[in-house]
Amino acid sequence: MLSDWVSQAIDMINADAIAIHLNPAQEVFQPEGEPWFRGVIDKLRFIKKVANRPLIVKEVGNGISMEVARMLASKVSPDAIDVAGTGGTSFIRIESIRAGTMDEADVFNGWGIPTAISICEVRSVYDGVVIASGGVRSGLDGAKAIAIGANAFSMSRPLLLAALKGYDETKRFISRLLKEFRIAMFLTGSKNINDLSKVPLFLARQ
Repeated sequence: MLSDWVSQAIDMINADAIAIHLNPAQEVFQPEGEPWFRGVIDKLRFIKKVANRPLIVKEVGNGISMEVARMLASKVSPDAIDVAGTGGTSFIRIESIRAGTMDEADVFNGWGIPTAISICEVRSVYDGVVIASGGVRSGLDGAKAIAIGANAFSMSRPLLLAALKGYDETKRFISRLLKEFRIAMFLTGSKNINDLSKVPLFLARQ
């Protein structure tokens, strides 16, 4: 039963929260994928009820649209939405390499919503915690994400590469990340995170 699975997942690591991935594109290209999505809203609502933990709904590299965020906000009320937009790790490409379907991957490799746009879309209809991920590579990237509407940011690839080199390199990377973030706050006159979320924005094509 779904309730048993939820309880087992939480008890396994004494989880403080539970994150459910919305990953249709990954499932389509995954060799053992199960691209059959039905009753997702009802199941998310059920998980939130039985988990007795904060519920995070996240994508895995293709972004969350305003329409999906509005549906989640009105029918599920998750505690956080992790946009996980395009710009970072492409699970379409990863799963296609595994499946040997690179022709299709080349067509759909850019499928989804860029992280920055997804943050803006989600924030426009959702008042909860918005987590920025997907192509975040520096403290400056994280500061930009918060400035346009995210409450927090996360990253995987840079930390993984640092971790592969050992504890000291990981510690150095995190220290640099924090320094970059603080510099961005200083340069925008932000005394705290709340100030950073209110700085004037200048959008330009790079």
